[in-house]
Amino acid sequence: MDVIKLNLTIVKNFALIGVALSSLLFSGTMMAQVPTIVEIEIDRDATQLSDLLTGAPLPKPEVAALLDTAMVLSSIHFTETWAYCSAKDAAGTLVGRVRVRLPAGGVRFFLASDIVEENGFVGSVICTAAGWVIGTEVMLGVVTTDIEVHQDTRADVSSMLFPVTAMK
Repeated sequence: MDVIKLNLTIVKNFALIGVALSSLLFSGTMMAQVPTIVEIEIDRDATQLSDLLTGAPLPKPEVAALLDTAMVLSSIHFTETWAYCSAKDAAGTLVGRVRVRLPAGGVRFFLASDIVEENGFVGSVICTAAGWVIGTEVMLGVVTTDIEVHQDTRADVSSMLFPVTAMK
């Protein structure tokens, strides 16, 4: 019986070594495929959003000439907070991150063209913020339209999903 236990121990150890080696081999391949995503900071206020809604040119007209999406964050929290947002393309691949400073009771927004530097982007954006933050999504283009945002607040942390974000 001791020989069987010894053999099982040896087999388990070889299996663990094999798993460790394969994870080392494949981790380099997987890491090479993930692009480096730099988080940028955005600080646009409600006045700039009002200008965009009344026809002002987009901040990056070379990127989003026909269509862009504004993600608006409204803080109803009593202190300054930060929202951390990440964008994923239609395949679910991370394509960009932004960090937005929200003053107490303030409004800030960012655009799809802030996160993604490619035309024809369609995807989604997820944001989390400490405190009570409400999200609104507005498609800017020939026709301006509001898109429903899915949100949840638990344990004083707000989570928002901007389901359809586009730029062309």
